[in-house]
Amino acid sequence: MDNTKSESPLENSESQASQTSESNNQLLPSGPGQKNTAATTNKQPTPRYLRNATVKLLTHPVDKNLTWNFTVSIVFAAISVLTGFPIVMVLSWFISVVMVFRIFFAKCAIYRSITREIRDVEVGEVVPEERGISMDDYACPPESFWLHDSSFNHYIAQSLFFVERELSCSKLRELVQKRILNKLDEENFRAFPRFVQKIVPVCSGYFWVEDDDFLLGNHIYEEKREIRSKEDLQEIVNELMCQPLSRSRPLWEIRVIKNFGKNKDTVLLIRIHQAVCDAITLILILSNFLADNQQILKLRTRFGSATFFLNLFRCLFVAPLTFLGWLVFKKRDYNFFNRRHTPQSKVVAWSNSINFNKVLRIKQVMRCSVNDVFVSAAAGAVRAYFTRHGIRNPPNVTVSLSQLCVSLTKLFLFREQHH
Repeated sequence: MDNTKSESPLENSESQASQTSESNNQLLPSGPGQKNTAATTNKQPTPRYLRNATVKLLTHPVDKNLTWNFTVSIVFAAISVLTGFPIVMVLSWFISVVMVFRIFFAKCAIYRSITREIRDVEVGEVVPEERGISMDDYACPPESFWLHDSSFNHYIAQSLFFVERELSCSKLRELVQKRILNKLDEENFRAFPRFVQKIVPVCSGYFWVEDDDFLLGNHIYEEKREIRSKEDLQEIVNELMCQPLSRSRPLWEIRVIKNFGKNKDTVLLIRIHQAVCDAITLILILSNFLADNQQILKLRTRFGSATFFLNLFRCLFVAPLTFLGWLVFKKRDYNFFNRRHTPQSKVVAWSNSINFNKVLRIKQVMRCSVNDVFVSAAAGAVRAYFTRHGIRNPPNVTVSLSQLCVSLTKLFLFREQHH
């Protein structure tokens, strides 16, 4: 009788262990008997990203201890004032030294380029133009950030535009040459010089250099493959996402796809490196300068100056301690998207067109922004993805989503006016 009682928990634990290994829905409670069973049966434990998170109750702010919160805030502010400013001063000194060396090496690179041009002239070689590079051609930090491509991640923005059927490659080249490449600013310089410049790496960073062999036909050409359906279009976009742009020429191209779909539409597949311009800048350039009915859309920045000094104080005193606490005490993010595997390709998919009037209606009813509506839809899609894989209560998931600093409402209304 005693033996029977002692064996029943073991049998129950074995059945629970088998259910845990076979099911990804729920992590069953573990005990000593389960650990021994797992060791004897050599069954792998359920990965962390396939386990349901523990449901925790939230404490209402009214029920919290105000004295404790006030004390913690005072201590945190005191430590921030004592440690934040010295850390910022040390970092500022270090960054200043690095910038001095970087400018020195940049000057050396400029001098080396000019002397090589002069040496070529003295030897008697044919040089089309005696030209050196200047500090104005130096790639700024945001541009240099996007130039560190990897074998899998190529920072290239791809856009699809459906235009009229009669638009040919020659007509498109003429429009781009006239309205974008030859566009001059108020000082009689190129308005968009990056479209005719290539990137050149030097010891101190990157320089933008005029491409002497620039040919518009290398950047605007017709796609040779026949693309008739939506699946074919998704396939070519997936393939091009893993292909880098040539660094020997300006980092952009436009592929013209003709006779697409039942309506025989013309599709423009625009690929442009984010070091040249980001997606919103590309939309503004194409809408303001390339469209037939040009209507200059000026978007004001949404960063106010009223909170400038408050943000400056937070950067000087609070930011170092906050960043240190984030590094030390932040929990590791276990989620389904951070599995240790080597991705082989990227997948691009899109749904049917969204009625933007419905999005605006949701925005008005919920009293939120358009970005909030889209982010909520993306969060719901991620939760549905977890639910399909048996994780009903997923852990906290960190997902990178593009957050626009401009008004999406103005952009979409501007687009509807052109249509």
